Amino acid sequence: MQALKMGSLLSVSQGSKQPAKLVIIKYMPIKKKQPIVLVGKGITFDTGGISLKPSPNMDEMKYDMSGAGSVIGQNQSSMKECLAIIEEILEEPELNKVYKGKVVKIVEFGAFVNILPGKDGLLHISEISDERTENVSDVLEEDQEIDVKLIGFDRGKMKLSIKALSDKSD
Repeated sequence: MQALKMGSLLSVSQGSKQPAKLVIIKYMPIKKKQPIVLVGKGITFDTGGISLKPSPNMDEMKYDMSGAGSVIGQNQSSMKECLAIIEEILEEPELNKVYKGKVVKIVEFGAFVNILPGKDGLLHISEISDERTENVSDVLEEDQEIDVKLIGFDRGKMKLSIKALSDKSD
């Protein structure tokens, strides 16, 4: 790396007990194979970086504010698709925002709805309809896609509502 005049990389590595390493990745395409995308950790200026991990742990990346991420792909469209997935994973739920969610589990007191990758909220039975709901499974089923509004947080857990979607001023 010295011969390649990579002084910045070498100086960053001085904070580590391990010697600096430069990895060069060459993609050798095999015909009739799906395009691939490589996602990796970039340079960090500390020794406590968090590696990119497969879901559901990929959202831990947002806590590593000093690092960089790299996306290398065979073509522009596969890289853009990968970046969109990463951005979705890093998205933080917003209060009063409407989400298209998927019912992941029905329980006696409501349903758990996935609104973002790795982020489920509770749709309480009282928030399903303006009318009284006796049995959640009469109204919802698992894997059903529904629109819900994030109406609050209770001890870090998301509270969702279908009822809040209707305009009560009609």
